[in-house]
Amino acid sequence: MLLRPTRRMILGASAGLTLPAGAKAQEGWRSRWPVLRFGVITTETGDALSTTYRGFDEYLARALGVRTEMFFAAEYAAVIEALRANRIQLAQLYAGSYAAAFDAIRGDIEPLVMNVASGAMGYHSYLVVRADSPYQRLEDLRGKRLAMADPNSTSGYIMPSFYLHQQGIVLDQFFGFTQFVGGHEPGLLAVRDGRFDAMFTWRFPNNSGGTIKRMEERGMITPGTFREVWETPGMAPNDPWTVRKSAPADLKADLTKALVDLPAGAPAAWHALYRGAMEALVPVTHATFADFVEMRRFNERQRRGR
Repeated sequence: MLLRPTRRMILGASAGLTLPAGAKAQEGWRSRWPVLRFGVITTETGDALSTTYRGFDEYLARALGVRTEMFFAAEYAAVIEALRANRIQLAQLYAGSYAAAFDAIRGDIEPLVMNVASGAMGYHSYLVVRADSPYQRLEDLRGKRLAMADPNSTSGYIMPSFYLHQQGIVLDQFFGFTQFVGGHEPGLLAVRDGRFDAMFTWRFPNNSGGTIKRMEERGMITPGTFREVWETPGMAPNDPWTVRKSAPADLKADLTKALVDLPAGAPAAWHALYRGAMEALVPVTHATFADFVEMRRFNERQRRGR
């Protein structure tokens, strides 16, 4: 069952934004969507959410010549359902949630661009524990408590579950207790506070970004709080910005250009969106994420005992 969003926000600046001269609605997709809606999976709230996305929202309105609204939800399924129901036209997903959307929308989804970080086109999932805990390796966690982000989280569940199964480890059998906690940050804070013993999260290969680094930069945790005990042998592709495959070709072309041009067209918005961790947005196709569609399907069969 798809969940309703726990948090939703329409940025006031975009809802009432005055479009520049000459940016009036034109023939084509603009006559169908005079307001474009964008969906984002995020655990940010309040002022942090506005700081991250306001400039991006305003830039897209200028670049596309239409009004824009942004839809935020903490649950992955909420953004997928909004895309499936055509309540949004563009969604920022992850490899795992893209795979979930691919099946939920029966293949009617297409990635336009994905981000590139310091030359890295992907990221690892890794298992962390408190740095002051006695756990030094994966085997030490047998029978312990595991926090997981979300069933559709690439690094928080799909990827580590798949690779560990290849090593003969089934999460529900290896760990004494497992629970989805609704996101990376809540899970890491729960590990820090002693409610769980370990958590899967993500980082880039050169450690230029990731959930823990972001939390340290925001003062949510002190550096050195966690220690890594296991890492996936493979990487997930970076996050895609996606549309319905059946969307008009001119909409796809305009969105792709606006996104690729974002770093040069709105440097402040680009920095706020990725905090200096990304170099560019580059065009991408379904082929980049096809393996993750199969990986998620495998995990779902295992969860359902088939």
